[in-house]
Amino acid sequence: LPREETITEFTWVGNNNYWPTMQVKLSFDGGATQTFDVQPTTEPQTFAVSPPRKTKNIMLAITGWQPKQG
Repeated sequence: LPREETITEFTWVGNNNYWPTMQVKLSFDGGATQTFDVQPTTEPQTFAVSPPRKTKNIMLAITGWQPKQG
């Protein structure tokens, strides 16, 4: 981010062309993390970041997925 922001929510839109995502984790300034269980769909899903985090850097990691057959 260009400056510190307070993050209060997170919207995820999955991609089912590969293995559908089941879980993602956000890391704020390389410290505090929050994990979200997501539905394996391509519809937007919005989650509260609780408590709200003041941060300048956010990292997203896919931490769970559903393997496709074949």
